[in-house]
Amino acid sequence: MVMGDMEMRCQLLVIGGGPGGYSAALRAAELGLDVALVDDGPAPGGNCLHSACLHSRHLLHLARLLDETTAAKRLGLDFAPPRIDFARVGAALARRVADEGRRLSARAKERGILLLRGTASFTGPRQVRLFGAEVSLLRFEKAVIAVGSRPRPLPGVAAGSPILDIAALWDRESLPTTLTVVGGGHIGLELATILASFGSRVTLLEKNPRLLARADEDLVRPLHDSLARRLAAIRTGCEVIGVAPAGDGAVITCRHNGETVEFRDLMVLPASGRLPASDRLGLDHTAVAVGPGGILPVDDRQRTSDPDIFAVGDVVGDTLLAHAAVRQGQVAAEVAAGGNAAFDVRAVPRVVLTRPQLAWCGLSETEALRRRIPHQVHRLDSPFDGDHDPHDDSGFFAKLLTDPQSGRVLGAGLVGDHLEGYIGEAALAVEMGALLEDLRLVLHPYGASIP
Repeated sequence: MVMGDMEMRCQLLVIGGGPGGYSAALRAAELGLDVALVDDGPAPGGNCLHSACLHSRHLLHLARLLDETTAAKRLGLDFAPPRIDFARVGAALARRVADEGRRLSARAKERGILLLRGTASFTGPRQVRLFGAEVSLLRFEKAVIAVGSRPRPLPGVAAGSPILDIAALWDRESLPTTLTVVGGGHIGLELATILASFGSRVTLLEKNPRLLARADEDLVRPLHDSLARRLAAIRTGCEVIGVAPAGDGAVITCRHNGETVEFRDLMVLPASGRLPASDRLGLDHTAVAVGPGGILPVDDRQRTSDPDIFAVGDVVGDTLLAHAAVRQGQVAAEVAAGGNAAFDVRAVPRVVLTRPQLAWCGLSETEALRRRIPHQVHRLDSPFDGDHDPHDDSGFFAKLLTDPQSGRVLGAGLVGDHLEGYIGEAALAVEMGALLEDLRLVLHPYGASIP
């Protein structure tokens, strides 16, 4: 890497240090490229590490423990009522985030990656201006855009409204006694699960007719029933159009069935989706095309309309999943290094860490009907009786789609607990073109076979 007083050059510039960005940087360095990674965080990891993914998994684990201490009474095991010291919870979470950030920084430095803390904006097709970094100008041969996304703002929020920012939620010394979560996607549902388990009275608003609008309805139904018992209220078909301060709380104005209705609560937590963070990159100085909503269209090599500039992760839309971003980053790095790689995943697994959990991959029945794809549906209830969590009253449900001619597995959906392993098995079956008969021959500990 050639360095001047205020200028640098590198073979590959990675903008953004989230899962897609640091995976691209690590893989490119492993392949021998001279790599610079620009990120505005204290360490690589992006939103996933510093305010989202790790926080959700850490706190959902604690929420599960709280639920289990209550459920254990039915089994004859009594505990003293738990006392939640949320300040200590937040401190422990901060230590875990810092430790993981140091680990990622150490890995990057071991591979010779130059870490630059700051932001970048293109000033030409092969150069960026850096802000807040040690240098002001960086010239590159190829680049990977991995800037992620930011929360979608609520419409009509009046000044002074008690809006709770997700990124700052876990820095509080205590949680609000009551609040409204706006958004029935996986982020909103996981947050509602955590907050309700920690003792908050949670109301959930979702503009679509049902929760998780893109998921299979058969999977969502048992989750809705479980959440209805845990939350103060679930209101679907309720689109928020305004929030205003009212006394010591907020008045939330919604459009519901063509009418305007109002609700009141102490605080509002927006979780109604995310938008690509591509608007501050100066892409008008490049040949990179920008699609609707700021999404950067890419091919299966993660190349934008400029073949030397790649894009990965949330900024390309579609999955908005960390594990998909990791693979996309690796593909971009390998192609940038002259390799022949492609993102050709047929079954990206999704897991919603609620109680019960939902997981799915591959083709859903809804999509198969919409696209008129021939399919056969196989349903399975509670196959893993000996391994079932006695604290989860939702049972287990599996739904498999197969090709009616070949018997190959096309997709799967699961409802239950500890689903990460099971959905991984299903994703492998879809990727390999396995037959339903192949899955029937797999033995699960304490489990029955697929009929």
